[in-house]
Amino acid sequence: MCDNIKDNKKYVFRGALKVLLFVATFFLWSPQADARVTVDGNPRFRDEVNECLGIYRNTPGIIRDVIRELENSNNEHKIVEGNGWHNTPNNRDSAFDGTGTGTVTEVSSDRLETLKESIGALKDKDFCTALLHEMWHAVDADRGGWSNEKIDDVWVDEIEATIFQNFLHAIRGVSPRTIYGGEDISRHLILTDAEREDLEEEVEEEVSIMVVVINGKYYPVEQFTRCCGTLDACACDGYHLHSMHRGPVFSLDGSSITDPDPQGCGFGKIEDVEVKKIEVRVSVLDNYQELVQ
Repeated sequence: MCDNIKDNKKYVFRGALKVLLFVATFFLWSPQADARVTVDGNPRFRDEVNECLGIYRNTPGIIRDVIRELENSNNEHKIVEGNGWHNTPNNRDSAFDGTGTGTVTEVSSDRLETLKESIGALKDKDFCTALLHEMWHAVDADRGGWSNEKIDDVWVDEIEATIFQNFLHAIRGVSPRTIYGGEDISRHLILTDAEREDLEEEVEEEVSIMVVVINGKYYPVEQFTRCCGTLDACACDGYHLHSMHRGPVFSLDGSSITDPDPQGCGFGKIEDVEVKKIEVRVSVLDNYQELVQ
């Protein structure tokens, strides 16, 4: 039998003064000796990272100070080529307790482009901006300043990293980022009246949808069914995921794949398939719906 898969699914920045104090810490922090920021990946990846750091290393301002602080730390901070975007402390306790620790930052150009297709808040985030966002987490861990606090359902560390990211947005001449994880964090940022007016006009509506994640791409769940019975050769192992009509399924970026085993195991066991809720721009959803009509 088959059925459709659906939805089977106190730290506050106190206005400008708090942000000014946040900015001031860049200049008051004393860097250590023996700089170490290492880059591990293929030559193209290393060139891309080093070009980014080189652009801002000698440009006066906050971003330069963060890069130099990491390069002058006693802790080693690695930037590695991977499949995602995240910063991991070498010693988690030391990242929170003021002791400080080195980190490993995993970044991926391809993964960034995939994320930008479905998350409107990332539309102005290029590779260098994304990398330096993670470098804020690295410098925060180096100081032992990671926080377990949330505000408006967003980690305080991510609000801080977004403030830092917006310095790059200002340099690049693009609008500040005001959405994180689908949450509006603009009231925790310092924006001019003109920027707020522009945001009200430019921010595109987003909606929540359920998707199946296959090879890092997002496929709306409405295209899938789960089967267990005479039509499913793998029925003894439980429900398996198939395309609704045993034909192609489309991702939000417009690409498509076909059911790899329409008479058998399809895309695999239901429990082994990643299904999640994401925020997606209305225009992206409209383009997808045109493909599947």
